[in-house]
Amino acid sequence: MVEGTKPADRPIVHVVTVALGDRASPAPVFCPTLPGDICIEIRDLAAKCRNPRDVAAHVRALCDEHKLGGLAVWYQPAKGIGTVPPPLGVPIEPLELDEARAPLHELPGLAGEWADPEALRTTRWKRTFMRLGLPVLILLQLLANVAMQVVADRRDVAVWLWVGVLGSLILAAVLVWWLSDHWLIVPSGVIIRKTLAGKVGKSLRLVTPADAVLLIRSQPQFHILELWVGRTVKKRKATKLETLALLAAWRSPLPPPSLDRLSDWL
Repeated sequence: MVEGTKPADRPIVHVVTVALGDRASPAPVFCPTLPGDICIEIRDLAAKCRNPRDVAAHVRALCDEHKLGGLAVWYQPAKGIGTVPPPLGVPIEPLELDEARAPLHELPGLAGEWADPEALRTTRWKRTFMRLGLPVLILLQLLANVAMQVVADRRDVAVWLWVGVLGSLILAAVLVWWLSDHWLIVPSGVIIRKTLAGKVGKSLRLVTPADAVLLIRSQPQFHILELWVGRTVKKRKATKLETLALLAAWRSPLPPPSLDRLSDWL
């Protein structure tokens, strides 16, 4: 924890929850801190706009028009609406948005009566499948085919073809991991750190509710996080605990750390 930082008088960051269900009727929309007409306008953007980029642009325009501190839109299935966590009220050092590598379940507020953080933690195999998904299944299928070819002792072009395809996929996976973006949460923001091999920092970018729109799309097994800054987006999949930790930090009344301070930490 970082001591000595007091909450600032900062504008509220609003979270609008849109419950997606029956397309024949308007989706329910919730936000206790915004007027109903603004919530309805945000809800209707999904039907009016062709892609998430246009939704984010309109949400940003609404935020600027009404001088709001920030907006996040959480699209959830109508069955099983998740609760928006309380804002992070204490200063913290940057925490990687990865429940397998950072103690996100220990964040103040996530241990309240409204949620059991231990129950929110996702098993390792589910996290791996969520991150990699279909490519892992294809890779396993190719690996099985190569094994069958080798066991059958078929020393022809087909064996080398399978080996080449499998090697290419493994190389592509390694390159994706080698040059990756890491998300770290801080009060009132997210740090996007471009890394080399997951260890060496290449650049740091602080994204805050004042300059970005957060869109969350909940799926049965994971959540898709989108940080829109203008017409560009940073996107990743997240577990439920990671999503709640991000929302708690995004809504924090505390100011984000300076870039100089971030450089000292990271």
